[in-house]
Amino acid sequence: MPTQNDFKNFLTDKIEEFKKYPTKREFLDAFQKLMERLKVVEQNLTGKIDTKTQQAIDDFTQLKKDCEKMMKDIEADNKSTFSNVKKWAIEKVNEIFIKSKINEKIAEIDIALANIKDGGEGPIGPTGPPGEPGSPDTPIEVRDKLETLEGDERLDKFAIRGITVSSSAPDNPKPYDIWIKC
Repeated sequence: MPTQNDFKNFLTDKIEEFKKYPTKREFLDAFQKLMERLKVVEQNLTGKIDTKTQQAIDDFTQLKKDCEKMMKDIEADNKSTFSNVKKWAIEKVNEIFIKSKINEKIAEIDIALANIKDGGEGPIGPTGPPGEPGSPDTPIEVRDKLETLEGDERLDKFAIRGITVSSSAPDNPKPYDIWIKC
């Protein structure tokens, strides 16, 4: 059986062993420090979460504004496109209507022309009053005036009745190169 001394030694060892463990005060102080540290970590995390949340809200708000603008643009484009299609359709319908009316009038004119009978010439009407006198210029003065014209103002050779150009004449004939057929 153990002796009292053995029991004393056992208790002394156990007390020394318990001295290694913190006291109630040491435990409470350590726990309080742990809680303060957790509070700081919680505040840091809360700050980070709040910052990220605000950034997400700002991004969402901007995205919402962009989507609203895009929807307004699309709506305006659709209205514009619809308006343009409507205008085009009205123009085409009007063109068809106008062509139809023109064709009707042409048909009426064709019928009226078909009903006209050729009866020959009618009686000769009365002679009118005498006209104004002609140009006071002589033929030579008219020729000289025509020669003063330049570029596109010049009279084309085919505008003068009775003029033929000889086969030996150059491409740009001068007035004296033209042969007058009399």
